[in-house]
Amino acid sequence: MTAPVILARPRSFRRGRPFGGRPNRRKEELCPAPTQPADREAPAELDRIVGVKGKPVGGVYQFGIARRDHITQSGMSLDPAGPLGAATGVNFQPTGNGKAAITGDFVLAASEVNPVIRALRTNGIEVTALHSHMLDEQPRLFFMHFWANDDALKLAKGIRAALDQMANAESVGRSPEMK
Repeated sequence: MTAPVILARPRSFRRGRPFGGRPNRRKEELCPAPTQPADREAPAELDRIVGVKGKPVGGVYQFGIARRDHITQSGMSLDPAGPLGAATGVNFQPTGNGKAAITGDFVLAASEVNPVIRALRTNGIEVTALHSHMLDEQPRLFFMHFWANDDALKLAKGIRAALDQMANAESVGRSPEMK
């Protein structure tokens, strides 16, 4: 039997500093206060491209997009889908000069996973995770997380391209190019 190995903490931790040895930064430096879009028309344009009306929440413009199909878990209905985590969520946070950081997750049927990955990657949006939240939901759902920081309208078009690959609620029309 070998003796347990005891690892020493890096000196930077002992001084209360991150690995780089720099002093801890203030919260304001790490998470600057959200900025408002300079263009007051930006949210309306995002709504038009995405195909649903978003809402501003603390400097982030959020979209919730319900699926068209009825979802059940263990025989119980997951209605309304949004508050129960079975709706696609998309968040835009302005980062300056017409750009936005976007993140969120798509709620997908198995047949939608690859087409949505293709649409996101084609539009410069990174897929960061793919997993399931439930065990016996019907239809079987997968949750795909994404992230990007680029021109807000370009990213909105990428989100729209991904939504066009999904069975969304009828209120979320197809983009004009897909009709």
